[in-house]
Amino acid sequence: MRKIKKTLVVMVAFIEVYQKVNGVPKHRVE
Repeated sequence: MRKIKKTLVVMVAFIEVYQKVNGVPKHRVE
């Protein structure tokens, strides 16, 4: 359970950063 929870937290954090990095520039370009 601990491994799954840790992986989920890392994935969520990674997705949030990924969206921030890829999301902001896209809006600026448009």
